[in-house]
Amino acid sequence: HLLRRQMVRNCRKPLIIMTPKSLLRHKLCVSSIDDLTSGGFKRVLPEIDEINASVVERVIVCSGKIFYELLEARRLNRTNNIAILCIEQLYPFPGEQLNELLSQYENTNELIWCQEEPKNQ
Repeated sequence: HLLRRQMVRNCRKPLIIMTPKSLLRHKLCVSSIDDLTSGGFKRVLPEIDEINASVVERVIVCSGKIFYELLEARRLNRTNNIAILCIEQLYPFPGEQLNELLSQYENTNELIWCQEEPKNQ
């Protein structure tokens, strides 16, 4: 979707992709054929597991490889009160799309930004 969108745009800008090679082979980092043929680029990925929005107490927003690490940890611990949203495009920031997804978690009392770098870097 990213490459297709880059070619369809009228204005040509440099495309910079920052991603680790490990995501190329990650078992959870996949798209269905339907996503590729009829879907479009999503700036924010919604929660992918079946989680009841009314029991979610914490929403974690992240970007990149850490999304899959958080997802695996949540599944391993069988936690169902934490939602994980992944921002796929940081600039321009997808505020509208993020607010739309956050609005479904009415009982949430914590919103966390998670990134993989330690505080001191």
